[in-house]
Amino acid sequence: MTFGIIVAAGGEGQRAGTDKLWEELLGKPLLSYTLTAAAATAPAMVVVAAPPARHADIRHLWNQVGGDDFPLELVPGGSSRQESVGHAVAAMGEVDVVVVQDGARPLCTAALLVAAAQLAKEHGAVTAAVPVADSVAFLEEDGALAYREREGLFLVQTPQAFGTGLLRQAHVRASKEGWAADDDAQLVRQCGHKVALLLGARENIKVTYAVDFAVAAALLGLQAGGEAAQRSPAPEAGNQPPLPGGRDGDSKFGTTRKQDGQES
Repeated sequence: MTFGIIVAAGGEGQRAGTDKLWEELLGKPLLSYTLTAAAATAPAMVVVAAPPARHADIRHLWNQVGGDDFPLELVPGGSSRQESVGHAVAAMGEVDVVVVQDGARPLCTAALLVAAAQLAKEHGAVTAAVPVADSVAFLEEDGALAYREREGLFLVQTPQAFGTGLLRQAHVRASKEGWAADDDAQLVRQCGHKVALLLGARENIKVTYAVDFAVAAALLGLQAGGEAAQRSPAPEAGNQPPLPGGRDGDSKFGTTRKQDGQES
């Protein structure tokens, strides 16, 4: 199987109040974390949709994170995320599977990207998602809150992955018929194709608001601390610090899967 990765980096960061992908997170631009994970998968090709003024910076970052061994294509971002991904899909080479990843998810791992690609090869379309943990409510017509069961509800993340032909067809049809969707899995679902579920990771947050930078920095610090503890000699009994969960190899990275409500 060959797979390519699309990185959606065309946004302006309006909700974060800044050009968020270029804000520093623990000393590195936010976008560099996604590019690092993408390069670590040894992809057949990476296409980044971003403002043309940033293309030279992205190519420099790609080389810095070890991506110079893998083809990189840069395309202009669109007026919407959907349009940006559409530009990237059109530029993607002939690969079996395309993985779409948000540029603003700095804690996504290479393992999760690869798991999405593998599952898409089997099912045609897949999205990472995590079960809803909070109570869920919606506004009724009279402005009052009404509650619904959270059982069976999921928060959708990226990566999302698709057979290349399927994703191209979905974007072409959406463009012709004027469809709009929040993400590519929703777009493919509107075309009548079922989307499989890959259990994602709670820490795989999307940096959207200014406060999310602090949350991401804390999570990255925990992750780095856990990795250092694993590499170091074990401390004496009774002094072992707790390690954060969610590292590569956990069951949630590809071994727990659902489709249409069924465990597999």
